[in-house]
Amino acid sequence: MSIEKWVGVVVPVRNRIERTQRFLEQFSRQDHPHYRLYFVDSNSTDGTRAWLEQIKGPRLTWIEAGDEDYWTGATNRGIEQALRDGCEFALTINDDSVPSTDLLSRLLKAQAAHDHDILAGCGNTQQPSPRPSGVMRYQRSTSTT
Repeated sequence: MSIEKWVGVVVPVRNRIERTQRFLEQFSRQDHPHYRLYFVDSNSTDGTRAWLEQIKGPRLTWIEAGDEDYWTGATNRGIEQALRDGCEFALTINDDSVPSTDLLSRLLKAQAAHDHDILAGCGNTQQPSPRPSGVMRYQRSTSTT
């Protein structure tokens, strides 16, 4: 059974081009095809910005942020863009993570099994069992109060 829910994967970056490149290479192997990557660069000076400008694609968005935005502000900017783009879930993850190829599918299965709106935690993303780690589902309120 395929879970066709879109996940916005938010990756704040700053001056760690080699780690960011390794992360992209590893994350691109996900078995869940419905995701978009949001790299939010906080004024990198090591070539990260130029590299991000060159690697455009349908699943990749580069967002510019200032020094004062790194890390929390950059994360918030990425989540806001993912929501505007229609992603139902947002995953915040560091560029030095080494995600397993089934990270997204395991997190979505865990969410569906437990019907949680927010899955959060710390853990090794290489573990074989579904260990929720930083996935959030945003439900827009329809209430006017």
